[in-house]
Amino acid sequence: MKVKIPSKLLEKWERFSPSILDWRHKDTGKLLFKFMWAPESGEFLMAYPPFNHKYTILNWGNHKFHDYVRGIYFREKKTVYLRGHEKEEWLKLTERMLRENGVSEEIRIIWGPEAYREFKEELKGL
Repeated sequence: MKVKIPSKLLEKWERFSPSILDWRHKDTGKLLFKFMWAPESGEFLMAYPPFNHKYTILNWGNHKFHDYVRGIYFREKKTVYLRGHEKEEWLKLTERMLRENGVSEEIRIIWGPEAYREFKEELKGL
């Protein structure tokens, strides 16, 4: 499944493993925490705290906010939480894209009301 990272973003990040989620910001050393993926174009964006999805999309993306599936990688919990999206099939495509791009089966990929309840505390303020 195609993944395209804008060159202006690639200049600032370095990948340290085959997983699409293993990126480190060159200037700060901070790891990818949030990501955005536009299934129709394959555009993939990444951010570290304190930056949010909206800021990252507005400053680095080439599409509208709702053209992206937004994810949060809770590295220490080995879980990727996907924010709800009106196009449920995009959530399934995102899971497939992550697996095809090196995210191991050891990492859970979850979404929906039950996932939200599980991560309710962690999601506050994000």
